[in-house]
Amino acid sequence: MRRKKNSIPSKQKLNSDPSENWFERFVFWYKNNKFIASIVIVCITIIGIGTLIERLIGLANFSRDVVGYFNSEPTISDLKKDSTNLSNFLIFSDKSSFDEWHKEVVFRLGLPKYSRNLGTNEIDDNYIVRQYSNWRKHPNHNDNRILCGFGKRLPIDLINETAEIKYKFIKATFSEIEEMGFIKDLPKLIGQEIFPYDIPDMPEMTTYTPPFINRPLYITPEYNMEFQVILFQRHEYRNKYIFDIVSVENRNRISIYLDKEDYLCYRVIDSTSKAHIIKLSHKLFNKKYQLNFKFANCPDKSYMEIYINGIAVAIQNFDYRIPFYFYNSNKTYVGANLDRMYFSKLRIFVIDIYRMIDDRKVELLTYDGHNLDSIYLSDGEIIAYKDQTGITHFNRR
Repeated sequence: MRRKKNSIPSKQKLNSDPSENWFERFVFWYKNNKFIASIVIVCITIIGIGTLIERLIGLANFSRDVVGYFNSEPTISDLKKDSTNLSNFLIFSDKSSFDEWHKEVVFRLGLPKYSRNLGTNEIDDNYIVRQYSNWRKHPNHNDNRILCGFGKRLPIDLINETAEIKYKFIKATFSEIEEMGFIKDLPKLIGQEIFPYDIPDMPEMTTYTPPFINRPLYITPEYNMEFQVILFQRHEYRNKYIFDIVSVENRNRISIYLDKEDYLCYRVIDSTSKAHIIKLSHKLFNKKYQLNFKFANCPDKSYMEIYINGIAVAIQNFDYRIPFYFYNSNKTYVGANLDRMYFSKLRIFVIDIYRMIDDRKVELLTYDGHNLDSIYLSDGEIIAYKDQTGITHFNRR
């Protein structure tokens, strides 16, 4: 039998990987290149640990800045934080500094730009929360400073002392920015009448009760503002607006607000810049109420009315027609005034704002949270308004 000739392996084959298995190849390479392999392993380990730490920090930031953002319900500790010395605003040295800060805010809080129901984590296609839309220049054109409101869910590192230096801003209170001339809540009036009403402690709303109206229903135009709401107290010595419909600050304006002493006020400023104000004696906090406000005009009479849980608590009759003209350019605000600054803190279940013209109902702004959930307007942050095009906006201050 012919024996098979043994061949001597070439030098290249002697240095080759003895196995096709990738793990065995790696072990073979490692034994022949231990120094280089050790350096590579150390580098990969350092990069991996750094990436892990970065991901963990990012997850923590996400939880704080985004998950917490969805929890809109004010807690007792949140309510106690309010004070007359609370800094609700940032004043930037110029627009470029604000733009740099705002870019970081949008990046950090970018996820909640999606449509959602403000009271839950659920998505709601009807409403979109837009970010920090309330920045403004100083009315004096020679003043380059920028004012912006901010809420308690803004990341701490964007409003702390380090951020003040980096982004060139200072914190300010309501009274300070009023003194600086950025904002004001003093419409120029030719006069005003205040009608105080003493009311008892009202029970919490249980079921909806249509208001009992003791006057001819054909009197129009009639303006109706209905809310199912819980009001929360803010310890700030200023007006806190629940509702404002206006195009010019000192004419043809209807406002509902808590005054500096936290009493509920219902104000109509007529076309001559005269204010007619109903002021209730009792404070209405931390209970759900059905509040109806009506303003009706006829050729020789006018009516301003307030109903709580369907019961008339303030009926002011005028033996003359209050001159009032409704502009189609009016904007309707809930949770703040026309400046979007003098905000209140409230939980809204239902909003129904409309006009009656003869027997025709014209809707101005509506929201029904019964099929979704209630929404927290303001809480120092979010307001709602409807513009001339009929679109309802929910904006961060």
